[in-house]
Amino acid sequence: PDEFNLGSNADMRYFLFNYPPTKFSKLEELKEYEEETVTRVDKKGERKAPLKKTTDKYRKLLSLGRLERGTTPIYIPTGRYGRKTKKTRQPKVDDQGRLALQIAAQNRLSLIEKFKNAKAPHLEEKKKIESLLSWLANYNNWSKNEKLRSTYTSYPVGRDGRVHTSLLIHGTATGRLASVNPNLQNIPKKSIEARTPFIPAQGFSFLS
Repeated sequence: PDEFNLGSNADMRYFLFNYPPTKFSKLEELKEYEEETVTRVDKKGERKAPLKKTTDKYRKLLSLGRLERGTTPIYIPTGRYGRKTKKTRQPKVDDQGRLALQIAAQNRLSLIEKFKNAKAPHLEEKKKIESLLSWLANYNNWSKNEKLRSTYTSYPVGRDGRVHTSLLIHGTATGRLASVNPNLQNIPKKSIEARTPFIPAQGFSFLS
């Protein structure tokens, strides 16, 4: 759904492992909006004003409901794999967590492909695994490009259409020049993808 946020660990954990985010607990409030017969009272037992469906809170709850209904895991391998957070004991969805999920899915796929007489449930499972692996590959590619975009192309542009940095003489303990706003010294030396967008002015060169 449109409400799904690829950058949210909670949303990703719900999609990949079917662990509902804590924010879904707010959906209980949505029932009070939908059920007009519900009588609302405060802590003192006094009747409260009826809920209005024109509020931002109601729209946010509707959005949350669409996220819950529209997000369905493609495939969850059985068994133990990956790492869990120390606080919540839920699967991690970082690079290592997704890699563990990918390996578990690939191992299961390899096993199914060895079946001489695979039955309909196995063939259906095979399709789900292939869909999951395809999604993970696309996500990893998007994540890589998004990191490049947000890290190396979100710099403010001057009136001349070029990026200008500021060099500080005393910006570091070693006394070297320090680049800030933006830090052009942060561009990796060996990453062609990160360096390609930066073109020096005619007659100038980048030193690295």
